Amino acid sequence: MEILKEADLRRRWKEPKGGIYIFFGDEDYLKAHMIETARKAICPDEGLAVFNDITIDFPDYSASALEDALSVPPMMTECKLVVLRSFRFDMLMRKPTDVDTLIAILEHYREDESNLLIISVVADGIDPGYLPRKPSEILTKLSKVATLVQFEQPTPAKLAVWVARHLESEGVSVKPQLANFFVEYCGRNMVALLPEIKKLAAYVNAGGRREVAREDILAACLPESDYDTFALSNALLSGNRKRMLEVLAIMKFRRVKPEAIMAEISRISADLLLCKAMLEEGQSDEAINAALDMRSVWKAGLYAGAARRMPRERIVALANRAANADLAMKTYSKRGYEEIEKFICLL
Repeated sequence: MEILKEADLRRRWKEPKGGIYIFFGDEDYLKAHMIETARKAICPDEGLAVFNDITIDFPDYSASALEDALSVPPMMTECKLVVLRSFRFDMLMRKPTDVDTLIAILEHYREDESNLLIISVVADGIDPGYLPRKPSEILTKLSKVATLVQFEQPTPAKLAVWVARHLESEGVSVKPQLANFFVEYCGRNMVALLPEIKKLAAYVNAGGRREVAREDILAACLPESDYDTFALSNALLSGNRKRMLEVLAIMKFRRVKPEAIMAEISRISADLLLCKAMLEEGQSDEAINAALDMRSVWKAGLYAGAARRMPRERIVALANRAANADLAMKTYSKRGYEEIEKFICLL
């Protein structure tokens, strides 16, 4: 069984063309980056993207939706892009007939050069088995109808080089030992590292300097241990569904228990509702900070800003959905991440 690595795919995709690819492995950022590489090559004309760039998220997936996407010919080009995003074979396998149907579709379109189909599987969405010697049954089946690409988490040394390269693109430089420290301090997940890189570059640029110091990293960046809660609350308060799903993917990668994640979402939703009530009473951000014990007027300001933007009915609905999802996980033994994903999709 052949399984490509990201570097193999880069060499093969100097000129992306039709085919079927299964992206799996721990590093979701690299999967998204390679999809974007394919998108730029296959769909350079944004005016035709509605015809030639089709994305189906896993909650919206069905065999008929996939067949509809694949059966339509590309518009004014030789090939179109179809992406199944955030796919979960572990959930699909609950109904073996659904897996068989998907594999039959892939078999039918395997030689079709008019489609570049990418099935991007979330980090824990498929059992790979024990690679390379003993792949799982599902991976073995898929290898017969598609090209498998494994996206492994880069080593700390490779991440440090990647960090330095991105900082340079933002106009600042960093010494190798500090790039290594940045990775140690902020973690190894590339989705989490990218916003920290941008914050660090902005901080250094704002100081009128062009080289990163250790003190800059400590002042501008979040340590790995603090990242999850901060990023989750920011994404929820801003109503950014895409960002929440990215943060959830990071937390899943770090094996954060779903009960803990849902508890944090419930707390944020309840605090937001209390914040709205206090604003309606004419109370200040300082009073909100004291009532919610946030230990930061700046953080209280974030909650107050979100509460001002959102109507009371929406905040009440948000808090109710969070409470119901939390109750379902505790009462009905729904301990996976499904309830959290459902909550996010209803934002």
